[in-house]
Order: sequence, then structure tokens, then C-alpha cells
Amino acid sequence: MAFLPQTPRDKKIVLVLILLLIFVGLDIFMGSRYAAQRDTDFRAFRWDSGTLWRLKKSYQGEAFGKPVHTNRAGFRGPEENPLKPEHRYRILAIGDSRTYGFGVQDHETFAAVAQAEMRRQGIDAEVINAGVHGYSALQCRVRLENLLPYKPQAVIFAPGYNDRRYLVVRPPDSEVSFAWIARSRQAVDLLAWSNTFFALFYEFGQRRLQPLKNHPPPLDEIPVRLDKESFRKELEKTADLCRDHGVRLFFLLIYQDPNAYDLMEKASRLFALEEWRDAASLIEDARNTIPDRSYSMSRYYLGLCYRRLGDEAKARECLANHQPWGSLFGESVLRPEWEYFEIFREAARKKNIQIVDGREAMTAGFETPRQAEEAFRELFIDECHNNAEAHRRLGVRLADELARALLAPQQSPLH
Repeated sequence: MAFLPQTPRDKKIVLVLILLLIFVGLDIFMGSRYAAQRDTDFRAFRWDSGTLWRLKKSYQGEAFGKPVHTNRAGFRGPEENPLKPEHRYRILAIGDSRTYGFGVQDHETFAAVAQAEMRRQGIDAEVINAGVHGYSALQCRVRLENLLPYKPQAVIFAPGYNDRRYLVVRPPDSEVSFAWIARSRQAVDLLAWSNTFFALFYEFGQRRLQPLKNHPPPLDEIPVRLDKESFRKELEKTADLCRDHGVRLFFLLIYQDPNAYDLMEKASRLFALEEWRDAASLIEDARNTIPDRSYSMSRYYLGLCYRRLGDEAKARECLANHQPWGSLFGESVLRPEWEYFEIFREAARKKNIQIVDGREAMTAGFETPRQAEEAFRELFIDECHNNAEAHRRLGVRLADELARALLAPQQSPLH
């Protein structure tokens, strides 16, 4: 039959076409089957060998169910920020999603509020929102190094929450691990444009992760992203970096929601004072009402308390009795906020850095401590992110502190 391939070359071409059609059909099938498994939350980000990930430039879409809008430089908001400053003063706000302003609009972030307030006072300043979701102090410090060509006069530096999150799979934060993880993920993402390859990677990953999901390591064997000593070093490196480049540095303390973590903060303080039985009793009495986000932290400290009290069997039970929250790569916090805030304050004293206390800024003006506490508890949209009113209060305070420092740079820090 004349229409059939006659020569070996024609037969090879037909075979290739048949295989190609089979692959296309398989790819379409895999696309429909695995569409829901693709991580749409990461579409706003790209892998980066220095910081592991960063926001894409000129992106407009959603991440984690919230709108994301970046300019041509990859900063939040519609206002463009060219490399050469166009205003008298340039300030960089560098931090995690609490700096970025998760859950609030572009103009409602504390960076945007601080800029508007300074301009209202007649100060020609721009405050660039360089916050990125999930950043630790190491990522923030590397990001600052990358942004020094923007020649800021001041930097607001505000990591602290993600550093204390525990890791089941990924190694603790380091520039070495960032480089090889980013390269490997870039390669995987390139191949994963094919639905078939994506399905293979997904199934391979699920089979590798399933044992960890079902039987995660005990909490005392799981590292946090940045331990306290590493966190201290990153703050000091940041201070030295700013000093060497003539940049005024502000440490900004942004607090977590006390409704989610207050009980465990109290228990961790009791543990630090070696009041182990009181700490264990506090956790046990509240075990049925502990929020999900602080459950792992409660198991961790309860296990440590029983170990100090000589009950190793109960300690092991508590430390093993947990399930990873969210993804396996970055979980709920495992170390208390107050310990890392102490490191902030120690580094500020050592390096002569000004601290802006976010809680004080957000509760200024209330007549009694009780009123201030009640108001503070209403300023969160989840366990760590602030609402628009909190950003407004913080932005106004930052504008005052920045104006005072920039207009009188010879003045010593107030805190």
C-alpha cells in the first residue's frame, strides 16, 4: 500500500510522530489529573541562589490567597523605584511578609504610610517596601547587600518570625544551602513545564515525604531555620554592613499575635527560670485550648520540662507527638519570641543601633496598660500578620523616627 512508509527513513519518521502523539496525549491527561497539585502560591516568586527565593518583577496576581503587586524592580507597589534616587532621602524597609504587608493593600503597608507621612511633613523621602514573604534574618541581610546599589540613607530591618520556624526536610538557612537548593529547584521547574515530568517529580516527592509526614522526627531533633547564635551573627553583620556604607540602621521589632502565642511565651520564660513543674502544669492545664500554630511549641517545651523533671518516657512521648503544620519545609515557630527580641536588643546596644518597638508604636496613646493590651490584640489578621490599622500606627511612628534621624544624623540613637 503506497500510503504506508516504504523506506527505513520514512518508518523512523512515522514512529517518532506516533511516539510524539502518545506523549502529547499523556501530557494532556497528566495535566488534567495533576493540575490541582501545582503550587500556585509560588507563582509570584522565583528561585534565587543568594536568598533562595524572591518576588518576581512586574508581577500582578495572587499568592497565598492575597493579591501581589510588584514594580519593575521587584518591590511591592505601583510606584517605580529607579536605581538612581529621585528624592532627597531613600529608605529601604527589609523584612518578611509582615514588612511586605500580607493581607493589606499596597498603600496600607507601614512603608507606604511612613512615606506618605514624611512627605506630609515636607520631607522629600521615598520608603521602598523590600519585604518578601518567608524571609529569615539571613535572607534579609543578603537582600540588603544586593540592594546597596540603590544607595539608601536608612534601612528598616525587621526579620524575626521565620527564623524561629522549625524544619523537617530542608536544612537550616545558609548561603551554601540556598545556592544548591535554588539550582536544583530551577532545574526541576524547567522540566516540570511538562505535565508528565511534573507528575513524575510529584509522585517521587510524595513517596519520599510520606514517611516524614506519618512519622516526623522528634521535636528536639528538628532544627529551626536560624538558631539564636546564627541570628545574632546576622544582625551584627547587618549592622557592620550599614556602618561600612554610611547607612543609618533601624531594628524594627514586629510582634506575633498574643492570642496565639502568649501562653507558650509564658511557659518558655518559666522554663528559662528552671521552674519546670510550673511550666509543665501551665501547658497541661491548657492543652485542649492551645491554638494549632503553637501546638508544636507546646509539645516541645512540655517534653523538655518532663526531661528536666526526670521523666524521660513522658518527655519522648511529648516530643514525638506532633504533626507538621502546613508544608514540611517551614513550620510553626518552635522558639519563643522574647529570646530573639533579647538578641535584637543586645545587638542594638553593642552596635549602637536604634530600635523601634512595634508594640509600643501600636499601643501609644492609651490611658491604661489594659486598654493598650486589648487594643493590641485586635491588630492582627492571623498569628503574625497585622491589619491596616496596625500598619498605620507603625508607619506614623517610623516616619517620626526616620525624620528625627535623617534631619539630625549627628544625634545619637534614642533607644
